[in-house]
Amino acid sequence: MNPVDYECAFFAQTVWCVSCTSDQNELIAVATTIRNHVIPRIGQIATYPSFAEACEAFLKICPTRPRPPLTDPAFVNTLLFNIADIYNCEYPDVTSTHDHPNGARYFARVANIAEDDWFRLEIINKQEQHPLLGTWGALQFFA
Repeated sequence: MNPVDYECAFFAQTVWCVSCTSDQNELIAVATTIRNHVIPRIGQIATYPSFAEACEAFLKICPTRPRPPLTDPAFVNTLLFNIADIYNCEYPDVTSTHDHPNGARYFARVANIAEDDWFRLEIINKQEQHPLLGTWGALQFFA
């Protein structure tokens, strides 16, 4: 296994762990959102210098679920099948819109966020800076 294969595998596992469900749209939206922190668009700066560092950070700040079994069809048929294309920017950003071509930078299950939580105060309550781009699966995605 070369370093890129390892990083892609870690990326796929992270996406699974920080997603709430096995919904294929949610998994792809989470993956492209993490990618948006590593591969910046015009006018943005990268938050993390590598996918490995981005994944480590997301695992620390997001609620997680157990690692996927290798027999789970959503993990194998959605994530493992598409992760290299997402990693290489060959898969389109599903969170990108005409009005917000840079896509999502944040995601959360809004119903689970406390009123005094940083995410609610700085992201959800500041829609003029971080508009809601959509809901994929159980998660809401913000610019």
